[in-house]
Amino acid sequence: MKKNIYYRSVLSRRNILQEAIMAFFLGIASFPRLILEVFYRRNMGERYFTLASAITVALILFFLPRLSPSTAFMDTGTLILNNKLWYLFLAAFCYFSFLRYREVKRNPSVFDLASYTKKDGELLPIFWKTKFDIRQLEIYIEPLPALVLGFLLLLVQQYMLGLLFTVCALIYSISKAAQYMQGDHFVMDKIDERLCNEDLRDTFLHNKKPKYGFKFRHEIPEDLGMRADLYDSFFEGEDDADSAPLAA
Repeated sequence: MKKNIYYRSVLSRRNILQEAIMAFFLGIASFPRLILEVFYRRNMGERYFTLASAITVALILFFLPRLSPSTAFMDTGTLILNNKLWYLFLAAFCYFSFLRYREVKRNPSVFDLASYTKKDGELLPIFWKTKFDIRQLEIYIEPLPALVLGFLLLLVQQYMLGLLFTVCALIYSISKAAQYMQGDHFVMDKIDERLCNEDLRDTFLHNKKPKYGFKFRHEIPEDLGMRADLYDSFFEGEDDADSAPLAA
């Protein structure tokens, strides 16, 4: 479909605060989501899950307990004994990260056009046994166990691990919602541009009333040849099958 330059210059109402919040959570989501995805997802793409990222997260989790002034100079053995649950979780994270790495290595080669390298993995079968659609599963259901576990850990005064699960679950949920919002707006932009193309053709070339409500604020030349030349200049790019008008 040819790109409509006029459409792309039209002012639209934007929720700047919402966009900033969504951009922030997408920007920080990579590691918090990885902490949950090694348990939740299987068969991720080789550029979505990397062993280097998992090792980086594991190192951050390993040294995180040392951020407290009371443990900064504690020897490693004592530190681990005092934070047994935290380091048990770290061991589980490392184990499941290794499983995900083995899955990635077994995937068909991307150079044979057999796999998508940014695939975010397959949901566990237990999630598909619910009545929720994929959007609800990713935004609400997948992070829910981690959120509940986080609250329970906070109640039993396992504050560090409880806070980790709670924060990761919230970031997971909000970042997934942001991705779906981006996808929705992408599709709506494509639909709006096609409708705009039809209305522009009808109003500019044929003096017809727009069917879809897009308002064009312009003066139209009287000369039909000049009008047609101007109309062509409103677009850039090549025609393809998508440029066909929508059915009335």
